[in-house]
Amino acid sequence: MKAQWLENTMPAFEAAFEQADGMELDVQLARCGSPVVFHDDDLTRIFNRPGTIADYDADELAEFVPVVVDDFIGPYEGWAPSAEERIPRLDAVLNAVPEGFFVNVEIKAPHVRLRSATAATAQVLKEIPGNYIVSSFNPIELARFSRLHSTPLAFLYEPTSNVVLRNGWPAALLGIAGLRAIHPSWKLVSADLVERAHLRGWKVNVWTVNDRARAAWLESLGVDGIISDTPDLLRPS
Repeated sequence: MKAQWLENTMPAFEAAFEQADGMELDVQLARCGSPVVFHDDDLTRIFNRPGTIADYDADELAEFVPVVVDDFIGPYEGWAPSAEERIPRLDAVLNAVPEGFFVNVEIKAPHVRLRSATAATAQVLKEIPGNYIVSSFNPIELARFSRLHSTPLAFLYEPTSNVVLRNGWPAALLGIAGLRAIHPSWKLVSADLVERAHLRGWKVNVWTVNDRARAAWLESLGVDGIISDTPDLLRPS
């Protein structure tokens, strides 16, 4: 896949403001306790550095610049690093979002831990109101978030999730905790799933779809939203 801007950076978000109806971002907790926007479990793929987000303060992370070295060609085919592509704080991103623009805030929490980005994210969303939905693969973090803020919630799941999570069973339990949508991988979507979700009052937003024909098929099934790396290519010509 070719990409003009690196994921989860301000240039990418600014492009999304022009090309899409909303955007998705990933939140992790820096060592200092500030929520920052970054996807990966570690810093290798993009920065060729050791450690994880939790090993650095937000100010340190903001100084890292994506690199291309001998056997490390960057996160995308055809991509070249830019000094503008840094790890931003969550509040900086949300303060730049146009009024009414939809933002899917994904809390990255692959493991159950006492210290996660959930509480800090809830605090930022309280301070910067907007058109948000909070999603996670971790149903425990969604339950935690529901006790802190009234933002609508979405449960993420994928084919490689364990069988319990892959079947989406936590969604029903989370209905009492503000669940408003399910976010399955497109590979798990069927007309039956969409129908059952809509009967419960849940939207179905699917990921990651970068093919126009596949997007049209999903729309024919009745999905409510499509998450894509290339929204400009999915718009009708």
